[in-house]
Amino acid sequence: MAEPRLYAIGDVHGEDALLESLHAAIFAHHAVAGGPAELVHVGDLIDRGPDSRAVVERVMRLQSAPPPLLNVVCLRGNHEQMLIDAFRSDEAEDMLGFWLRNGGNETLLSYERANGRQADWRACVDAHHLAWLESLPHYWESPALGWLCVHAGIDPATWPRCDEEILLWTRSEKFFDPRRWPRRKELAGLFVIHGHTPTQDFLPDQRGQRLNIDTGAVYGGPLTCAVMQAGAPLAFLEARRLNARS
Repeated sequence: MAEPRLYAIGDVHGEDALLESLHAAIFAHHAVAGGPAELVHVGDLIDRGPDSRAVVERVMRLQSAPPPLLNVVCLRGNHEQMLIDAFRSDEAEDMLGFWLRNGGNETLLSYERANGRQADWRACVDAHHLAWLESLPHYWESPALGWLCVHAGIDPATWPRCDEEILLWTRSEKFFDPRRWPRRKELAGLFVIHGHTPTQDFLPDQRGQRLNIDTGAVYGGPLTCAVMQAGAPLAFLEARRLNARS
């Protein structure tokens, strides 16, 4: 039997055309490679880009009816959390402004295009989309292989008892530089795949025990998928705009 395989997709940010193309490349790879595999989206499906509602609908649909032997997972990112907070918070007006200023305006427009503008903006957001976003986990892991997917990162000093806020928001240098990680048994053999912080050169960034796959899709970079399999070298699939740089 083939070794388990992981496909991990970085931050999509409403770029539905890129996600459609990347999914197609993953499905083709999976069909040839065979065996069971996990497809993990590391969060931030929404905001900034033009088609956030379409992205959410695409991933929900895929999760409900995936290709054979492919399990589909989506993690919660800080942008999903901002939408949830704006929708649910007792300080909804302040949270709404914070979300809209950070790319939520484009997401709301995508829902208004599909469902019409409403007096209460909440009525524009499909109820089943919100329920699904609220159900998303904060991380996915394969303890046997040491793989951990999370949106932003971890606190190496406290993992696996990190605050959820760290999993969604961290950009700490103590995480970014694994040479600074403490020597703890919880970190031995751990390999963290994350997004959240766009790479300046639009390339995946591996440093020791962590891999950043947010290659700035919404800023003109590719949408990247890391392909991992026990006993095989790390590989990547990507989707680019037709007019993107080579």
